[in-house]
Amino acid sequence: MEKFPPASARVINWYVMMGIGQVVTLKIPASELRNLNIAVEQSVWGAFSTEFYPTYDLYPVIKEAKENLNKGQ
Repeated sequence: MEKFPPASARVINWYVMMGIGQVVTLKIPASELRNLNIAVEQSVWGAFSTEFYPTYDLYPVIKEAKENLNKGQ
């Protein structure tokens, strides 16, 4: 656990899902995804399969766009 999670990541959730395994939700800059992958490969899960599902938090972008739209009216 020394390498995971990387310093650039913030843990949002970490739980065990019965029949699936550990599910970890992190908030990390997109530019750090490579470092996250390396941290997982080098950590305790080396013997297990790992899947990544990167998503993006678009809420701040949408909120700003709505505010700009409302200012223009």
